[in-house]
Order: sequence, then C-alpha cells, then structure tokens
Amino acid sequence: MSGETRRRRERRAWALPIVASVVVAASVVAWRGGAIAKRRTAALSTLSRSDDDDAAASKHGSKRDGDDAGDDAAASKHGGRRDGDDAGDDAATNTADDDAGADDAAGVGGGPDPEDPPHLVLILADDMGYNDIGYNRAPHQTNQVSTPFLDELASEGVTLTRYYTQCDCSPSRGALLTGLYPASTGLYHGVIVTQSHWGLPLEYHLIPQFLPSRYRSHAIGKWDVGHYTWNHVPTGRGFHSYVGFYGTDIDYYTHEIGAGCNSYNCSSAIKRCMNDSITDLNYDGAATGDEYYNRYSTDIFTDRAVELLRTESARNPLFLYVAFNAVHGPLEADDATIDRFNASFLYEARTERATFAAAALLMDRAVESIVKTMHAVGAYDNSIVLFASDNGATLAQTGGGSNWPLRGSKFTPYEGGVRVPAFLHSPLLGSGRRGITHAGLFHVTDILPTLVHAAGGSPPSDIDGVNQYHALFGSDATASSPRADVLVHVDVYGYETEAMGLATGAYIEGDLKVVVNATEATWCAPDSETYRYADECWDLPATYCDKVAENKSGYAAYFHKTYLFDLSVDPEEQHDLKDAMPAKFRKLYAAFQAHVDDLHAMEYKNTCTKSDDCDEVYMRWIDNGCVEPLGRHVLVRVGKRGRGAAPRATSAAAAARPRRARADADGGGGASAPLLGVVLDGGRLERGPHERHAALVAAVAEERREQRGVGREVAVDADDAVAVAGSSTTVGELDRRHGVRGAAGDDERRRVAHAAEVDGLAGVAAEAELRRDAARASRRP
Repeated sequence: MSGETRRRRERRAWALPIVASVVVAASVVAWRGGAIAKRRTAALSTLSRSDDDDAAASKHGSKRDGDDAGDDAAASKHGGRRDGDDAGDDAATNTADDDAGADDAAGVGGGPDPEDPPHLVLILADDMGYNDIGYNRAPHQTNQVSTPFLDELASEGVTLTRYYTQCDCSPSRGALLTGLYPASTGLYHGVIVTQSHWGLPLEYHLIPQFLPSRYRSHAIGKWDVGHYTWNHVPTGRGFHSYVGFYGTDIDYYTHEIGAGCNSYNCSSAIKRCMNDSITDLNYDGAATGDEYYNRYSTDIFTDRAVELLRTESARNPLFLYVAFNAVHGPLEADDATIDRFNASFLYEARTERATFAAAALLMDRAVESIVKTMHAVGAYDNSIVLFASDNGATLAQTGGGSNWPLRGSKFTPYEGGVRVPAFLHSPLLGSGRRGITHAGLFHVTDILPTLVHAAGGSPPSDIDGVNQYHALFGSDATASSPRADVLVHVDVYGYETEAMGLATGAYIEGDLKVVVNATEATWCAPDSETYRYADECWDLPATYCDKVAENKSGYAAYFHKTYLFDLSVDPEEQHDLKDAMPAKFRKLYAAFQAHVDDLHAMEYKNTCTKSDDCDEVYMRWIDNGCVEPLGRHVLVRVGKRGRGAAPRATSAAAAARPRRARADADGGGGASAPLLGVVLDGGRLERGPHERHAALVAAVAEERREQRGVGREVAVDADDAVAVAGSSTTVGELDRRHGVRGAAGDDERRRVAHAAEVDGLAGVAAEAELRRDAARASRRP
C-alpha cells in the first residue's frame, strides 16, 4: 500500500460523518385547520426540450421554430402551470417590463442583450469558510490557505462581503437552485444523504428551467437536493447532462460513500454489487467506469466543464453549474501538496488544516483551468462567473476549515455558519464596477433571479430571492443592495422528526441581527491549540439533539442562546444588545416569528433510526443498481409520425436508466424520437420537468394497454397525446380517465396491480423491440 493511499485511509477513518439534522427549531407550528397550508402549487412543467431543437440553434441560439422565448421563463414560484392559459405569460410580460424599466433607471442601456446572452458559470465550493479564501485571510495566523487565482478573479470583479447562505448543504443548494428560502420549500430540516428517500419537491422549478430556451445547461459535481426518483436528478430538472454524485460526500479518489449497512444480507448485497463499497459517481445516471477510478474528483469535474466549453460554447450559451466536493470531508489531496502546507504550519494532531489547504489550492487551480479554457475557446468575453461557498466551514481536526474571526461554524446560525466567500467576475462589468466590494445584503436565493435576468430571461416574481443585477452591473458605483432583510435560518424540529417545542434560527434586517434559541458556539482560530488538537471546537447542534433523544431531556436546556447584534460594528457577534435596544429586539424577533408561523411543512423523512431500518433502505437502494433512485422507471419512445416503441433494453431495470431526449434513428420507421421518462413509486406518477408530456403519453399507452390486454405490444399515437396536450385537460383528469392511480384513499390492491402492470409492460415492450431489431438485422444484406 502506498504512503499516499495509507494517509488517505487514515484521514477517512478519522473523519466524523456529520449527516445529522441541522437542528435549530422553532415554536411548535400550529397547523390549525390548514391555516398554514403547504405553499405549493400543483404544477405541470414544460415539455421536454429535445437535443434536436438545441442542435438546430445558431451560435448563442436563435429561437427554435415554434418556441415562444417567454414560455421557458414564464413559470412563477412553485413552477406555474403551462396549460395553455395566458396567466403565466402575462405575469412574465409584466416582470419583463418591470425589469426593463429598472434597467433604464439604472442607466445600463437596457440591461443584458437578449440576442447575445452570456455564458453563465456558477461555481460552488463545499464547506469553505469565511477565512478559507486568500482575500479574507486573517492576519497573524500561520495555518492559512492559499487561493491565488480566486483572489485574482475577485480583485477584478465584485466581491460580495455580506453574502449569506444557509448553514448546511441541502438547504443551501435548494435555496440556490430555486430562489426560495428553505422555510418556503420544506428543506430546512435535515440533509439528503445517499440513501435518502426524500428531496426538493418537484413543483419547484430550478435555474435552468427559467433560462431562455437557447441555453444548454449542465450540472457537474455534488447534487444533494434529492435523487430518490429519476425526476429528482439533474437531468430530470432541466439540466441537459450530469456528471457527479447525489449525496453529501464521497472519497476524492475512490468515490465511495462513507456509510454502510450492518446485516449480513445487506452487506453481502453491497459486496456483490459494488466490490465491497458503494460508489456514488455517475454520468447521466449510469455508473461511471474504471476510467474514473482513483481519479481525483476535483479533476474529474474540471475536465467535464472544460469538455463542455470546448464542444458547446461556440453554438449555444451555456449554464454550467460546477459544484465541487472540495473542501468537504473526508479531506484528501496528493501528498506533495499536503506536505507543502504541513511544512510551514503549526503542528496539528491529524494535519487536517494542511489537507484542507491542499484541497482548496487544487480547487483554485481547477477554477483557473476552467477560466483559461473560456479564454481559449472565445467564451470568456461574454461570460459571467459567480463563485460562492454553500455554507460555513467545519472546524478543527474534524473539518479543517476556518471561519475566523467570525463566530460559529457550519450547522449554526451565527455568522461563521452562514457568511461565506463569494464574488462575481465578468468582462461585462463596467470599468467602474471592477475591483469593488458590494457591502449590501446578498443572499444565496438572489442568484437565481440575478442570473436569469442577466441571461435575458424573466425572473419569477413570487420567490424569496431578489434580483441584484443592477446593484452589480449598474453604472452607479454607489448602488445599494435592493435587499433589506434575510431569513438566515429557521427550524422547529430536533432529533429526526421530533418537534422541539421552540423555534431556533436567525434573522437580519439591515445591520441588525437577531439570533433565536441557538446552541452555544464561540470563536476558534486555526492556530489555536483547541483547533489543532481537538476534534471539534464545541458541540454541534446535532450532538445536543442526540443527547435529548438519549436522555429524554428538553431541547430548551441546550437551545436557549438569544441575542441581538449590530453587524456594522460587531461582525464577530461579541456584544449582545437585546437589553440595550429592547424595541429593536422585539421588532426583529416578531419578524422572525412571522416566518415561523408561515413555515412550510417539513420535507425531511427518516432515512433510518436504527441499523435494521437502515438495512431496509439500503436494500431498496441496492436493488436499483446501487447508485440509482428508488422509483421504478418506464420509458416510452414517441414517434414523430405517430408510432411508439419501448427503449432498447433487456429488462425493466435496464430500461430504468435515464437518457436525455435525443435523436435516434431506429432503422425501422425512420423517425427520430425523444425518450420520455415516467417514474412510478408505489404506483403513483411522479411528475418531474417532463411529466406533462410523459404523463399524457403514458395515459394514452395505458388506454391502449387496457383495450388490447396486458402482454400485447403497445403503439402510442403521438398525435393523440399532442391533441390532449393542446387542450385544457389536467393531469388529474388524465389520472382519473386513464387509471393512473395513487390518490389518497385508493384501494391498495389496485395501486399495486397498476404498478405491476406498468412494470410488466416495460419488459414486454423492451422484448418486442429486441425482436424487431433482430428481424431488421436478418433482412439486411
């Protein structure tokens, strides 16, 4: 075993998995008579955008034939309906008019050029703290990171000195992609791990679904907002491709996840399936091959971004979402880079800070490779690069990050958990906007409306995010932030799904911040003995939740720190002002409580509470191929001239692999056709970005199946499906008309029978396709 491999394994052994709930909880939410209903809208999403259409677009994409550019950006918060009504179009038109007026007022010549939209590159670091980027390095500290290229980019752009995010991975990423607070989507409690059977609800549209249709959108790296059905993965939510991992963390080299199951059957199944491990790295849903094994994950993700820039940037504007797993644990890097930092650092018990610094430097070089490629292929001059971290750092010998001199860490609502490095870099910035700092409030939810506006789209008007385009690109160097307040964090649950009986979190209005019922957390410098020798600088909220669960004590014994801070003079949160400023305290506390009262129902579901439960979840996961979602998946090929066929697959499991819509000459009918996915979980249709078209097609297929009987080949008349699509028929009506069951109160036997029939149909249709292939081959000379 090489020294490098040994060191990696030793570091992994020390890494403490932190996948417990982000515990900060609020007064019990009164669900009286549905007064606080889920803030969702049952919505039908846009029709699939085929690769045929995208390939037909000219450089930076002329409008596709028959497409209305407003359609792609017209969705409102929660993904407004696109059933042919005009409400969404009117809202989008009004939003666009408002934006245009604001552009004129800001004196930026009407804003972005809709005929030449910029490439958008959104780079997200993982667990990078306030003190983990060169330009924020605290003086008089020795154990510090080095990020020279990121520093250079920031120095030529706009540094966001008051950029706020959420205090944990899944809530932060959900907020970024939807423009909605986790309190609005239900994603505020817990994190999504590899075996989680819950996720960001499908009715919320993500950034690529709001961009103009000419954009090619690609996700790279960490996902962590849900993958338990195919509709939840990136290629089911508006991205054209995905290379990355679904869960919270992976080994940087082997790409294995850190958790496992305990029973003999479960562990044996893992060994059979994944050679003694579970690897969470996939390309469009299919497990990657040996060519990726033992390749550093940062390099894999960088190479994918470079590839896309080289192959697609000349033809279409790109949206690249590059979410590195650096610098999240289990920390790893090559020995030479680690030794470079270790040689100059103060002694550490496990060299965690040196390894963190090495991983950060390698990510810095990765960003440099991406930007240099943008220059090389001619994409740089019309581009916007936005860099940020998803949350604050995990400290000491557990995480190796640093938020110094800010208070707190990841999982806490103090500044160290939520105030992180961020900047925007673009050649499109005016000369007066380069090399400046933007000191106004900026929240992770602001990224969606800002980038959508920059792309020439119409940001939804009913989200929590604020369009900051004018504050960043406007000609007025003194332009202030349009954001007045930030809901930093809120939660009302403790261990798993147990209500805490209190609310915890934080809220900012202007320069004032109220922290409500937080756990104790202070300050921890990277040179301190506590940092260099201890696993953690203090107990994290999840630790206290575990104590409550074990001892049956009350949460109030640990979650009781309430403060008022003036961040303009006290960003380190050292001086509590609630007694000196009682009126201000009451005002901010009331605003925070209003968010508690309006809290969305929690989406979190127990993954497992004991080993037996874990085994059951893992076994379901393994049965789907170890790295695949839990929902069953049926693919129906819709012929352009009215004939349909199943995908070429030998089994329903093989048919379950997701494929992007693409042209594929079938050699028989001569018609190319997109593949449309329908996911069933327990017999109920899960509706993702293509659910409207797919559900219509599936409904027609179901009708044919019922007419002809199970076991007969099903031909789908696409014209029928399109005719239905052009009407006002809702998916609910289709469900009732065509027998797609699963509504509350349905007979369980009918739902199970329906699911079995659909599964059987997939296998029968796949076999029929194979027979047709064989027949065609036998006829060829």
